[in-house]
Amino acid sequence: FWERGHSEYNKSVERIEECLERNAITEKDFFYIQQSHFAQLKEINFDTKFDIFMKDNTNNLDYDLAISFAGEDRDTAKEIAEKLTKRGYKIFYDEYEKSKMWGKDLYEFLSNIYRTKAKYCLILISENYVKKAWTKHEKKSAQAREFMDDNEYILPLRLDDAEVPGILPTTGYIDLRNESVDDVIKLLIQKINDYGS
Repeated sequence: FWERGHSEYNKSVERIEECLERNAITEKDFFYIQQSHFAQLKEINFDTKFDIFMKDNTNNLDYDLAISFAGEDRDTAKEIAEKLTKRGYKIFYDEYEKSKMWGKDLYEFLSNIYRTKAKYCLILISENYVKKAWTKHEKKSAQAREFMDDNEYILPLRLDDAEVPGILPTTGYIDLRNESVDDVIKLLIQKINDYGS
């Protein structure tokens, strides 16, 4: 059955690919389906297979960085996004994606962005960030990715002394009160360039 060219194999692959394209299932779900629904594949190491998949698809990520921020902190987010974009990096910043977001279910769209589409997620930590419903959603999506990833994914940039639930005080962060935006840009460029190493 599980041979390339077999009609049932082809149907299964097409159906899974269709679901992936519509974001109905995630890549991790794909491997779960393989393992749980095809008896011949029960011996495959689920976690190892997923890790290999992620490494093979690192270059297929849409963004070098996704920025999560509260509306009150938009000026800082915009400055970072603009400076990185001018240097040729692919940044998810909501104002750059207005046409993509138009008409979409933003709950699902943003979850997908912050969970699967970027090398890193920069979170601008502030009292404003803690209070917003959308930033909580973005943070949860980023945390789901970090839970599955061997590498650090969430990069906290502190704007004030706010504590964000789920981001431990022991997590390394950069404090914008002690660093200039240009210094942060240099650090982000180094981080992005070293991704996966």
